[in-house]
Amino acid sequence: SNIDNRIKIIENKKNLGVSLSRNKGIDLSKGEYIIFLDSDDKLEYDSLIKLYNFSKKYDFDFVTTNVIRFNEKKKWTSVLHWIAIENEVLINVDILEHHKLIFDTLSTNKFFKSSFLKEKNFKFEPGRIYEDILFCIKAYCSDAKIGICPKIYSHWRVRTGENKSITQNVYDEKNVIDRSYIIKKEIEFLEGTKYSKLLDELYVKLLKIDFLQFINEIRDLNENYVKVLRKNIDPILIFQILLKDFFLHHHSLIH
Repeated sequence: SNIDNRIKIIENKKNLGVSLSRNKGIDLSKGEYIIFLDSDDKLEYDSLIKLYNFSKKYDFDFVTTNVIRFNEKKKWTSVLHWIAIENEVLINVDILEHHKLIFDTLSTNKFFKSSFLKEKNFKFEPGRIYEDILFCIKAYCSDAKIGICPKIYSHWRVRTGENKSITQNVYDEKNVIDRSYIIKKEIEFLEGTKYSKLLDELYVKLLKIDFLQFINEIRDLNENYVKVLRKNIDPILIFQILLKDFFLHHHSLIH
């Protein structure tokens, strides 16, 4: 900020967490566009000017980019975005025609028009991790003008060892509590709307990504964690999802 007066640093008197800090940033922002970037992630050096030009050309409400995951040793394509992002530039995308976009649950790979976020009053869920998931589904299901630019990459760090982030640490009890809370909110948001058509694809994602993450680790969990898991992961919901997945798969085999 000492070098360029367009840069403003906002210091919180206490740690507000990611959600409230981002919400504060949205409210105080004065620029035409907003991008969220976590402190340990990366953007390619020319990505902002490319996103700006692409957004201005088509007057998008937001643009979604591709995602690369990386750690100290290697990099690889994000599984979520390998599923969600097609390998071509898309103009005025409708999630009802591109259901796989429901796998794109990251806010840091998006370039938002500031007026869009403020007019819709989109905010991150305070005090919760996985806050990106609900924020993104609301953005995609808002009749927004959306562009997909797969040749621009956001670099999403995977921490290792003791430096793991809380979202990467499935052994943290808050991880289970917040993920379950956000999933339920996501389902509630879609139900009873024209976007309820996305629920089948969401159930596939929950089965393949969300629940599987915890089930794979359950043998190594302590007793207290298992109690938290049982309390927060609704077995009836899982059963419903398994049934839907079965019938979807069975229907595709028949046809």
